[in-house]
Amino acid sequence: MNYNEGKNREQTILFPDLIDDYITSENPEPDYLYDKFIYDEVTDSYCCPQGQTLNYYTTSMKDGGRKIRMYRTAACQKCSVSKLCTTSPRGRYIHRWEDKRY
Repeated sequence: MNYNEGKNREQTILFPDLIDDYITSENPEPDYLYDKFIYDEVTDSYCCPQGQTLNYYTTSMKDGGRKIRMYRTAACQKCSVSKLCTTSPRGRYIHRWEDKRY
């Protein structure tokens, strides 16, 4: 991958020459990016672009003591477009910081 170099306040920042070099096949298609999943605050769940519900699964602790909530669904295993959404054999996961509000 080729990079352009930019300098800002004594920091070197590298930018990919071509955005296609940065996006890999492991990333979901644009129609299945995180922001396409609708959060429902009442049920504490997400709805995917195919209409399936991702329910709360677990909470894990990250650096600095922040907690991140994970959501998932078993529906991905039978979904005809799952390859556009995730490369995980267990299906799509959504991660949300516990203190993030919608």
